Amino acid sequence: MSFDVFLQSFGPTTPEQSTAVRAFLDPLLDERRHRVLTPDGDMAVYGLDDEPLDGLMFARITGELAWDVVVHAARVGGWVVVVPGAPCVLVEPGQVDSVPADVVRTLGVVTARSGPELRAVLTSS
Repeated sequence: MSFDVFLQSFGPTTPEQSTAVRAFLDPLLDERRHRVLTPDGDMAVYGLDDEPLDGLMFARITGELAWDVVVHAARVGGWVVVVPGAPCVLVEPGQVDSVPADVVRTLGVVTARSGPELRAVLTSS
């Protein structure tokens, strides 16, 4: 099963958050900076060159460890995880205050603090 996974901010992303996300992902990127590589898989990444860096999209995710990368990138960026057809996924419980009420009402909100938890949310939706 393949998902397009969006990391999104509902508020401004600071330059420090952008720098931290790039610093986290840089050692995991292929030479063209289009794929994140993990020991057991990989995934395409879109949006790293955007300024300001206020979100990312991951696609064609393979392996188990890539899901942990998604969650950690969201945490570092202060972003939530949005996947069409699934609830809005918080990576920190306190993020619920940043999500617009209409998103909470329409999509619902759940928390996933690890890659396996995120994957479980998405495969059960």
